[in-house]
Amino acid sequence: MKIRVQFCAAFGLLLLFMSATLVTGQEAKDQIRERMKERYPAVVQAKTEDKIGETALGYVEIIAEKDAKIDSLKKLAITENADRKQLYEIIAGDTKTTAEVVGKQNALRVFERAEDSEYFKGEDNKWRRKKDLKAEEKEQ
Repeated sequence: MKIRVQFCAAFGLLLLFMSATLVTGQEAKDQIRERMKERYPAVVQAKTEDKIGETALGYVEIIAEKDAKIDSLKKLAITENADRKQLYEIIAGDTKTTAEVVGKQNALRVFERAEDSEYFKGEDNKWRRKKDLKAEEKEQ
């Protein structure tokens, strides 16, 4: 009887811990998404000004070396990527995959929704506009 009570207590604590972890994970996702939503206008503006682009791994990077010296742009890219990395890791845990796979899937989603004038960095590390990438794809 004593063992059964201990087992039930341990199982109850395990369930409580697991549910707290799930809530915390959802809260973390919500907080990250809220920060990303607040930053979104600045990201869009930087993309429109050809200052940052998307990579094939699902992160943003500063396109031109001269722009890499702009502190506000560096901060924007660093904070956006930090949140993306954290979100990718949470989603990867939820979906039993890796953060890299989640990032690449997000990169494809962003590419599909992007304007033709936006820049993307391929796995070859070269920057191209979406319209140029689509043209290259047609030629192949």
